[in-house]
Amino acid sequence: MYRTSPQPSTLVFTCAGNVVTAWERATGRPAWHHEVPRIENQFSDRMRCVVSGDRVLVVALGPMPSGFFASPSGVTTVTCLSHDDGRVLWQTPMGPPMNFGHFAPTLLVDEDLVLVTSAGFVFALGLEDGRARWESAVPGLSARDHHAVGVMTRSGAAQADR
Repeated sequence: MYRTSPQPSTLVFTCAGNVVTAWERATGRPAWHHEVPRIENQFSDRMRCVVSGDRVLVVALGPMPSGFFASPSGVTTVTCLSHDDGRVLWQTPMGPPMNFGHFAPTLLVDEDLVLVTSAGFVFALGLEDGRARWESAVPGLSARDHHAVGVMTRSGAAQADR
């Protein structure tokens, strides 16, 4: 039994600064863009993106809520966008607050799971709905350690740079 090759996407994506942009593959014209809320500091462009089927997944640090806890730190958030029009399908904040200057999230999609490492934890979210499936501390690390943690499965591997 052979798998049929997927049809090539009509879009090409870039992930830069705090903006995800979809470009028409045939013409190079912008099709849509999505801005991720930004923390104003020199490290605010550390987001990662992955295309999986009809979804574009973005992991980034979003600003802390306003008020007493507002700070230059942030909370890791995964946003799932529609491949075709950039609509937000779901958004899931996770993990303890982290200083953005020492943060590099890792993002990997494996079948129906979105795997993210952040602040000494690995998180598994459902690709379809963004609901938490499980989370676990990475042995030997704490939320205060500043390490880029890789995540691997049989179908792939990812590790963000600092």
